[in-house]
Amino acid sequence: MPWHAHGSARRLTAWTVTLVAAFTLLAAAPARAADPQSVTVTFTQVGDWYETTGGPGVPNQYRVDVTAADGTAVTGLAVRVYIDGQASGFADPVGTVMDAVTPVVTGVNDVSVQFYGLPGTYAVGSATAQVVALPATVPAQVTFSVPPTAPAESTTTIPVDVAAGGAPAAGSISAVYGGGASTGVEVALVDGHADLPVYFGPVGTSQIAIAYSGGAGAQPVTTEAQPTTVTTATLRVLAQPVVAGVPVVGAAVSAQVADAINGVAGQSIWDRQPDRVDYQWIVGGVSVAGATNPDYVVPASAIGKSIQVRMTAHLQNYFDSTLTSGPSAAVRDSDTQVQVQGHVQGVGWQPWTTSGAMVGTTGRSLRLEAFHVRLANAAYTGGITASVHVQGLGWMAPVTDGGVVGTTGRGLPIEAVKLQLTGEMATHFSLWYRVHVSGIGWMGWGEDGGPAGTEGLGDQVEALDVRLLPKGDPVPPSTASRGQYVGGRPPDVSSWISNRAHVQSIGWQPWTAGGTTIGTTGRGLRMEAVQFQIGDADYTGGITASAHVQTLGWMAPVAAGGIVGTTGKGLRLEALKVQLTGDMATHFDVYYRAHVQGFGWLGWAANGQPAGSAGYGYRMEALQVRLVDKGDAAPAGNGMPAFEQH
Repeated sequence: MPWHAHGSARRLTAWTVTLVAAFTLLAAAPARAADPQSVTVTFTQVGDWYETTGGPGVPNQYRVDVTAADGTAVTGLAVRVYIDGQASGFADPVGTVMDAVTPVVTGVNDVSVQFYGLPGTYAVGSATAQVVALPATVPAQVTFSVPPTAPAESTTTIPVDVAAGGAPAAGSISAVYGGGASTGVEVALVDGHADLPVYFGPVGTSQIAIAYSGGAGAQPVTTEAQPTTVTTATLRVLAQPVVAGVPVVGAAVSAQVADAINGVAGQSIWDRQPDRVDYQWIVGGVSVAGATNPDYVVPASAIGKSIQVRMTAHLQNYFDSTLTSGPSAAVRDSDTQVQVQGHVQGVGWQPWTTSGAMVGTTGRSLRLEAFHVRLANAAYTGGITASVHVQGLGWMAPVTDGGVVGTTGRGLPIEAVKLQLTGEMATHFSLWYRVHVSGIGWMGWGEDGGPAGTEGLGDQVEALDVRLLPKGDPVPPSTASRGQYVGGRPPDVSSWISNRAHVQSIGWQPWTAGGTTIGTTGRGLRMEAVQFQIGDADYTGGITASAHVQTLGWMAPVAAGGIVGTTGKGLRLEALKVQLTGDMATHFDVYYRAHVQGFGWLGWAANGQPAGSAGYGYRMEALQVRLVDKGDAAPAGNGMPAFEQH
């Protein structure tokens, strides 16, 4: 049973053991007789042990005094102590309960011993001590020199030599930074020498000292610090930027790493990750104002010119690093075309035309009865859907990619038209179209699914003009004195709402009828603001909206025509609330949904509910708004919630 002492138990407070220790002191040791001598080891209790509830107690503390026969302290020795005994009432001996080897420098050391067992009184059988000679230690001399200057965040190897008593010292060294604030890697000495790696941090003055841990015959020491001026460093260039993508009008090109194009995974341009990278797109040698994003949509004005991108990396403690890509191939006009073929009263099917050429007739009062419309040489996936309002039939079902839109052989005129791109084509291009109507002439341009023409007036469409333009390009010129659509209540009342978005790197997009997508998808561009209008509605009232904006939170509601969000601040739109007012709110519900970074299309919100996200730091990228009769079912959704709160 282990020996146990309790705070209330009787104990022997001092043991004295005298023995003869034969040892020889090293030449460098303090002056002592070299012949055998008597050494007295005294153990004196200086602290009590007591139990604590639920755990071990505090150990007894014993002072160990080692003296020579002449009464002087013995230095340069180690004391190994054994205590053997047996507890009263227990048959098992204690065994060794204290076994400590402690260098004795002053002759006095406290040795801490922890005992375990049951409360009781114990008798000590014997205590023995063994005195072992230790080599004497002498001060060490450390020689080193830090460089006068060093680049920020760099590691430099400096030579260090350590000697003791004129001979190379053993042991190890490490660097101490800023007066001991942090310590570097420990390196072992070989024949008193080591090449020590020293890390230099941010720009400024760095204080470097060397800590020597001590070895046989040598005392530990930490040197005085030496200063080094840490200077601004230079980023190392690993690869060059390139313009990735096909430089055609309407396509998006992007800044990428040359080796990434060649299939080297994980390659970066610089050896360290910058805090920020600025982009500037250059067309024909001239920087494009506002073109400062990682990608760039090629405009028609760039035809025949090359494109470059300039990238500038910013990182604290480093000089800015600016690289400019080589030029791309000359920009060419998009090969993508819209082809249209019209069926005209008394004429039949006309030849196919390409974008910009009308089908039908003007000045002859001949009705346009049907048409085909399709894409040729599409730069992206997707196609065209078309639907028409036919006299006596109303709006017909949409037709896709070249099918017959309208009727033939029935003498029925087309009165209004809707055309819309699908797939990736809708992301990169807009479809503009206008109609020539009897009694009116050319009307305004419709866009991306909005109606163009008339309804309920008995006027026939006589000609159709279709244009395919890169997303964000201005509306084609027009001299029309009427809007793109005139009529009573449309089959889709969403067309009473017009909206447009202010998008990163694009700016304000054209106005579109409600129900169409504003913003972008698949391009990683943030929406920054939106505007809403209500026009040609059968009811009074209006529309208000409020935005949740990066760092600003929910902003105050804005009436029709006002800017919902911000422009010119680079702040992302994160969520929206849209609400009808007046008679419009009495007769209709307004539904809206957001396309959000990390989520895609969320579900539909209605009548002032939030749509989008908050707390994630995610950008809203696109928006759809629909108007439905009061109480009618919501538009078909995807089962996602309308709002995600983190």
